[in-house]
Amino acid sequence: MNQSIPERAPMRRQRKQPGAKKPLWREIVEWVVLFAGAYLLATLISTYIFQIIPVMGESMTPTLQSGERMFVTKFTYYFREPERHEIVITHYPESGDLFVKRVVGLPGETIGVHDGQVYIDGEPLEEPYTREDTIYYEMEDTVIPEGYVFVMGDNRNDSKDSHSSSVGPLPLSDLVGKAQFVIWPLNAIRSLHYTPQAG
Repeated sequence: MNQSIPERAPMRRQRKQPGAKKPLWREIVEWVVLFAGAYLLATLISTYIFQIIPVMGESMTPTLQSGERMFVTKFTYYFREPERHEIVITHYPESGDLFVKRVVGLPGETIGVHDGQVYIDGEPLEEPYTREDTIYYEMEDTVIPEGYVFVMGDNRNDSKDSHSSSVGPLPLSDLVGKAQFVIWPLNAIRSLHYTPQAG
């Protein structure tokens, strides 16, 4: 008579109990990966997409006040060249600092300051956004090279900008981005887009 041999019961994998704690080393690794990913994402965004930049100084009054914060798009000039009247963030030659100025002259144009007025190709430039009606310095006519722009502060008599011999016209590669809005303080939120009046 054959004796039946009982089958061996299959081993069951122990299920992880709900709420069971992860090993401490695993939690540490997960937090490090999370923070590293967040830092990398923030760096990519601020380098290539947009950045919040504070206004420092009075060179752009009355348009911008020191301490305000601007929303700046960094990708704008990847696709096109700057246009006149746009407010830009830029580097200056041999400077790592950032400056906020307005584009006044474009590549190939002749710009000068005579009798308290900016002239482009011999025609006076209408600029209702400036602080003063009269500029207290003269600048002889200058041809802006191709690939360069001429930037100035709206506070014309208190701004170190392209009219200064130490700055001059700036290469497009020095432009960091276009200032789109003031986003702080909350009671000063506004667009920085300027449209010249037709006429």
